[in-house]
Amino acid sequence: FLHESFSKFSQDKAKVLESLLNDSDLVLDALFGYSFKGPLRDPYPEILESFRHVENKILSVDIPSGWDVDKGNVLKLFNPGANISLMLPKLGLKDYKGRHFFGGRFMPLSIKKKFQLEEAEYPEDAIFYELPQPEKL
Repeated sequence: FLHESFSKFSQDKAKVLESLLNDSDLVLDALFGYSFKGPLRDPYPEILESFRHVENKILSVDIPSGWDVDKGNVLKLFNPGANISLMLPKLGLKDYKGRHFFGGRFMPLSIKKKFQLEEAEYPEDAIFYELPQPEKL
């Protein structure tokens, strides 16, 4: 259903989307996963462009949609107000200036061993926490 709706994206739908985004307190960005590669296909460029007008309301999951997981915002898309990285912070967020949260206590043992990783220390019983801003490190 969603794919069918998006494939018929029109000016009217763009106006509806803009209105919905403007009227929202929080916009959860989870359109693409961290493995996204290649050019954006319709209707996604228009959808992601509409995110520019509400950047401060956006919470992206793992990495902002359309961003390269290793290189960051190479397509010069929106910059979300916040991002929550799952399992590990992604390299593509190294220059990210918004609020950056870390969460997800679910790193598989095979990944830990393969890359010789240690799990992050979480404060008390927290399931996520805010990472310091790069200029504060």
